Amino acid sequence: MTIGESSDNNAVEVDGIRFETILSDRLWAVPIKRTTQDDHTSVVLGFSITNNTSTPYYFCFFQFVPEIITSDAQNINPGYQADGVGVPHESDLHLTMPGKSVTFSQAAQCYWERKYPKIKRKQDRDLMLFMPFTNREYWKFHLPSTGNYSIRFKYEVTNGAVKGYDELIDKECLKMVWVGQVFTPFIEFCIVEPVTTK
Repeated sequence: MTIGESSDNNAVEVDGIRFETILSDRLWAVPIKRTTQDDHTSVVLGFSITNNTSTPYYFCFFQFVPEIITSDAQNINPGYQADGVGVPHESDLHLTMPGKSVTFSQAAQCYWERKYPKIKRKQDRDLMLFMPFTNREYWKFHLPSTGNYSIRFKYEVTNGAVKGYDELIDKECLKMVWVGQVFTPFIEFCIVEPVTTK
């Protein structure tokens, strides 16, 4: 777990629970287009939860979804990829005691992807943001271009989702799972191409 840039502007508090967006860098310099897909810019994205109540709560990292918008507030729908069926594991549930915090982060990758990978000739490339969120699942955002964007996370746990945790923790602990929906504040970032000299 890694902690990146953090401030009060990144956080929202609901019923004594503080949810915060973590972003390691707000300026991303992506490789030039003619480089291979293996060349990428890494940035740490994630969130932190602080329990400011007097009650211990379980939080599930499986329930967070990133949301990205353009500078003119257009939503970018993520693609979903998986190497298998994604289900919560016991390690996704974290008991957070009063006054304590728990942080989750992943190294996302920003890179240029060939539109037609099997064709070797010169071609256009798409700007992609690739973000793992479990060991087998990934979000993939197709970004229109370099420029300014904003990101936030949605955390949502329903009573129905809690019932699905009954094989992970005992029934008494199920009562301690925090239930609700929260959106962390949008955090701005900028993607730029490096300046090249001839």
